[in-house]
Amino acid sequence: MIDKLTSVISEWLASERECPCGRSHRVTTKIVRFDDCRGSALIESLGELGVGSKSLVVSDINTRPVATEVSGALRGASIETAEHVFESPALVADESSVDALSRVIGSVEPHSLVGVGSGTINDICKAAATQRGIPYVSYPTAASMNGYTSAVASLKRGGLKVTDPVDAPIAVVVDLDVIRRSPREMTAAGVADLLSKFVCNADWILSREIEGGYYCDASAQLAALAAEAVIDDLNDIGAGTKNGLATLTAALVLSGIAMAAAGSSSPASGGEHLISHYWDMRGPKGRRLHGAQVGLGTLLCARLYETLASIDPRTIACEVPDDAPSDGEIRDHFGAAAPAVIEQARQKRRTVAAARERAAFIRDNWSRIWSAVEPILKSTEHIRALLSRAGAPTTLRAIELAPNHAADALRWARHIRARYTVFDFAAEIGAFDEQDQRQLLDQSGIK
Repeated sequence: MIDKLTSVISEWLASERECPCGRSHRVTTKIVRFDDCRGSALIESLGELGVGSKSLVVSDINTRPVATEVSGALRGASIETAEHVFESPALVADESSVDALSRVIGSVEPHSLVGVGSGTINDICKAAATQRGIPYVSYPTAASMNGYTSAVASLKRGGLKVTDPVDAPIAVVVDLDVIRRSPREMTAAGVADLLSKFVCNADWILSREIEGGYYCDASAQLAALAAEAVIDDLNDIGAGTKNGLATLTAALVLSGIAMAAAGSSSPASGGEHLISHYWDMRGPKGRRLHGAQVGLGTLLCARLYETLASIDPRTIACEVPDDAPSDGEIRDHFGAAAPAVIEQARQKRRTVAAARERAAFIRDNWSRIWSAVEPILKSTEHIRALLSRAGAPTTLRAIELAPNHAADALRWARHIRARYTVFDFAAEIGAFDEQDQRQLLDQSGIK
């Protein structure tokens, strides 16, 4: 599968194409290389890109040893190199960390930024490089998430987890020996992030079918290809072979390209990511990998889809109870993050008449909606088995969360983002009250 993945990636690099979806897809990443050798591919890429002879290499305390190797290789090639290490043991991609790096960039005045790390470092670097208008090169240290080539950054702002548009990296250079040295749990998290596509793409279709939202088959197919490639090579990935990790890393890169092409995170993010974002915002403090959280969110969403599919649409009552939280309830629950959450939640509130009309629309179009959604879905047990084969968590206990944390996420997560997901679909037909949520948690198997 690695050959097919790299071929598709190459077709999309530095491209702009018109699409039947009605939009022009533009991917600005120019170079992706999968087997750097002691910095040689990075040096070659910087030369090909013509981005100047002065680089700032950014890392955190965990990735500093790799960054030191990278900096040494750059200096050996007569590239002036400065280094910045985020020393915090609990680094967060938020406004303060982006601003801190932006100030360093302003002081050093590099021609390019090289981010050595995974999700947090990548998001900080993309945002700061965009702010400063300099090219960014990503040097991944783990195959743990799919944001390396995306044109969005997941950041905390005012306590709310947001997805900001940013410039995608101009290049991604992967040293597979570095990837092999990363903790196995990070590899498992990368698999879990990709397996979410079976529910998030269904959410994207729901948005199209019910709200008339934008949807692109080409972008969705890229994300699906990434997930299918990982499933095909899951044994090698689980064993940590070089070929398996090459497949996983390429699949994650392709998933990021799918987001860049679509101009949003929709091909790779739905209700399952809102669960993860909620835990980032309101879960207990501790080190929990994004992909591990997404895997549990995927199990919740998959089970909810199964439950909804069994409903007889003739039983859908149009008098749907209003479960939208008030601004006061949001303030009580979210505290300092409340203003940002309220802004998102208000976009989902409906008048009684509008709620009645939406429920009737869903009831009357039930067959059409499900005929569009069902081909995307995989069963909860199938997804659980794949997560287990990858060594990814399938229970709350495995990531040090309790059932009450999942119950809170089911209650509140859909309100932190205006994006339409299966949680909204369930709520709009009166199938997502507190009892429904308790049953979902019990039946999902994650307790």
